Amino acid sequence: EEMKMAQIPAAQVSAVTVFLIDDYQAFLKQQDWITEHVKQGARAIFLELAPEETYDIAGSRVDVKCSSMSPLHFVSRDTGHEMAKGFRPEDFRLWYDPAADSITPFLFNTFTAENFTAVLKSGNTNSQGEWGPALAVGERKCGRGSIFVCQINLTGRTSTNPVAKMFACRLLQI
Repeated sequence: EEMKMAQIPAAQVSAVTVFLIDDYQAFLKQQDWITEHVKQGARAIFLELAPEETYDIAGSRVDVKCSSMSPLHFVSRDTGHEMAKGFRPEDFRLWYDPAADSITPFLFNTFTAENFTAVLKSGNTNSQGEWGPALAVGERKCGRGSIFVCQINLTGRTSTNPVAKMFACRLLQI
């Protein structure tokens, strides 16, 4: 059952530890409230920012761009980030999609951002068509908490791809 951010009872606000954000416009209406909770130790996770544009997330510029290599079936876990540790080189590739009953791409857009550390990475072109690094998942520390942007499509994939499930659990800290 979907719960809107504005509908969380005041008594439960202190219990909020993770915000899943799949609607940037809804986030803007609650931005100050969410950012304050992140500073106090909560985690905000933006799921698949789209369309291709520039977003302001807690004062950081986040530039989302469609993948110049078409939608991707793979990303690199070779970032040194704690959340990527323990995964093998081939773990983030060729994930099964039960809705399509086949392997389908899981990264449609990458991003570059100020003050974000790569959790999972890819590559893309800039506005001049030059290739360079881009993020598939990134983290920005904010006070005692963190803000994540996750461009990987995890929807429906955690039941059939153990790596997708493990990564989703790490994102959610469960």
